[in-house]
Amino acid sequence: MDYKKELDELVSLVIDKNASDLHLAEGRIPIIRVATELISLLKKEPTSRVDAKGFLDILIDQRQKEIFLEHKEVDFAYDHKGQVRFR
Repeated sequence: MDYKKELDELVSLVIDKNASDLHLAEGRIPIIRVATELISLLKKEPTSRVDAKGFLDILIDQRQKEIFLEHKEVDFAYDHKGQVRFR
């Protein structure tokens, strides 16, 4: 899978739907939050362990990966095409 392309598509959907969150979790299909409603992206496949690692490789650097592996969470920001920044 081209994880950069897939992530760009997901983030573009977040922007198009005016969503505030994108939830990616191993074994689950992607979910977006629009206002207070969680919307499952039913046309997407569940995120596998390999997919999760592929997305992480794009989103965070090695130091952040170490923090994530130790604490199971990490604070980071993602700049989408210089147009929008997500945290």
